[in-house]
Amino acid sequence: MVTPFYLAMMGLNATEHAGDRWDDLVRVGRTATVTDVKQLLAGGAWRPVVMGAWLSVAFSPKDLGPDLLLAVTRCQGSFTAPPLSVAAYLVSGEFAMVEAAAATGAIDRASAIVEVLTSVHRAGADLVATYWATEVAGWLNGTER
Repeated sequence: MVTPFYLAMMGLNATEHAGDRWDDLVRVGRTATVTDVKQLLAGGAWRPVVMGAWLSVAFSPKDLGPDLLLAVTRCQGSFTAPPLSVAAYLVSGEFAMVEAAAATGAIDRASAIVEVLTSVHRAGADLVATYWATEVAGWLNGTER
């Protein structure tokens, strides 16, 4: 019962179709098993994980706790919208400032580069594009110092 309902909901805007599908949702919620919910929570895509999270409220945390915590991590804490990857770029301005300060000896170049990239990551970037990419990759894999 859970899989056909989930497949029927795919591609639909839940807000627009909530009234049309409400009775089906209630029926599925009453018939879902712990195994059904665990399968949804283990899904790699956002939608099945969210469906599993919503259906999990009918079960004890001891039955689904670890699975639900993993699902929250996969969804980056959001069960209302798919998580988006955030990309940032550090090019001309930041690059020039660090390189100029390092050239005068005012800062340690490698430490400054690591600090700049770390701060952007801490601010939420999943991906950072930078002129330093190949150099930093070499530092990380041990082929460059």
